[in-house]
Amino acid sequence: MLIIFLLIVIIFGIINIFSPQAGWYLTIGWKFKDAEPSDAALFVQRLSGIIGSIIAIIVLISTISSSIHESNWPAKFKERMQPALIAEMHTRDYSYSNDEIARIVELIKQSNITRNGPQDYSFGYNASLEIKFIDGSSETIYVMSGLEIQPWGVDVKYRFENSELSRLIIAKGSIE
Repeated sequence: MLIIFLLIVIIFGIINIFSPQAGWYLTIGWKFKDAEPSDAALFVQRLSGIIGSIIAIIVLISTISSSIHESNWPAKFKERMQPALIAEMHTRDYSYSNDEIARIVELIKQSNITRNGPQDYSFGYNASLEIKFIDGSSETIYVMSGLEIQPWGVDVKYRFENSELSRLIIAKGSIE
C-alpha cells in the first residue's frame, strides 16, 4: 500500500515539475473562476514537485530494500548458523557446550522457517535462547507456543517448525 501511495506522489511530483500550471490547477486553481497563476506560484509548484519526488523516491528505495532484506533473512540466518561462527549460546541460566551448540545448529538448519506477522511478546514466553556470534552480533529465539525469532531491526517474526529444537531449549532454559 505504501508503494502505491509513493508512486502516486511521484506522479503528482512529475506533473508539478513538467507542467506546474496543471499542478496548480489540480491543487488551488480549480477553486477560482478564470484564474491564472503567478510566476511565483508556478515556481513554488515546480519546487514542491522536485522536493516531493525526491523524498518519495528515497522512501520508495528504502522500503523496497528493507523488504528484500526481510525476505532474505531466513536464508542468511541459516548460513550464519555454523558452530565456528558462534561465540556463545545460552539460556537465562545455562550455557551450552560445543557439542550442544553443534546439535542446536543442526536442528536450526533442518527447521522450516516461516514468516509470522508482527506480534506483541509482552504476555511472556516459556524460554529464550540467546545466540552470540563471533562478529559481536546476536539473535534471541523465544519459545512460546512454537519456536519464534525476531531479527534485530525487523518488525517481522519467524517461526521455526521443529519440536525437538523447542524441547531442547525449554529443557535447559525454562522460566520458573
